[in-house]
Amino acid sequence: MGEANGSLKFRNLVKNQEDTSMEKSFDVVVLAETARNLDKKTTTKRQVTDLLAELQPLRQRHQVQLDVLAREHAKLGSSASGSGDLEQQVEKFRAEVLDMEDKTVASQVQLQYLEVLEKRAQDAQGDEKFL
Repeated sequence: MGEANGSLKFRNLVKNQEDTSMEKSFDVVVLAETARNLDKKTTTKRQVTDLLAELQPLRQRHQVQLDVLAREHAKLGSSASGSGDLEQQVEKFRAEVLDMEDKTVASQVQLQYLEVLEKRAQDAQGDEKFL
């Protein structure tokens, strides 16, 4: 029985040492993963910082463009007194163009009518001479 107890104690001791070494290796793996994750986070933070530094000039240019657009919009707004006035002006000009087109067509029709009358008159004079 003494040998059995000694063998059992030895097995328990070996088992305890294996558990400890497994725990140590598990701790090492966890620490290694944590270190990798921290390294990735650090790299990611550096990349974000670099990207923000690259984006800063673009942001400034974009802001300048927005300022220019705002000034141009303000100029248009003050000169036209709003979009309603601008629409009224456009409608007024369209009406004027249509009126001019109507007058042009009417004068062309009148010219054609006068040409027809002139030709009839000439034909009538030719008939009188012929008779």
